[in-house]
Amino acid sequence: MNDSCQRLPKSDRLYGRDAVNEVFGKGEHSFIYPYKFYWRLFQNKQGALRFLVSVPKRNFKKAVDRNHIKRYTREAWRKNNQMLKNELFATNTCLEVGLVYVGKGLPELKEAEAKIILILQRLSVFHAHHQSNSVGHSHSDH
Repeated sequence: MNDSCQRLPKSDRLYGRDAVNEVFGKGEHSFIYPYKFYWRLFQNKQGALRFLVSVPKRNFKKAVDRNHIKRYTREAWRKNNQMLKNELFATNTCLEVGLVYVGKGLPELKEAEAKIILILQRLSVFHAHHQSNSVGHSHSDH
């Protein structure tokens, strides 16, 4: 029953049609096989890191396989996102991320975790670059 501390909290999940459409429609994107990832950075009062993972039915017909990939991806994300989350909270920045699994086979947990770590490192670099570009600029031009 002490599973609740090992779950991804709702505050860390990206949900809602408008929020998801913003990330996939207006966000930036990059690729680290087997994930294509989309993200959107913006300032807010407290900082946040929210994400979702998608596995296309076209590549994995069985729901059990799609769920397996999503579970491994969420677990790897939950275990490794704390450093980026701290950076975002320190700078009052919100980062919303959408991951799309584009690989053809079922990943092992270690493989998924290694790729998620690379994605989190790349997002940290994007965040640092965004911060250095926004220093000295006013936020009234939105």
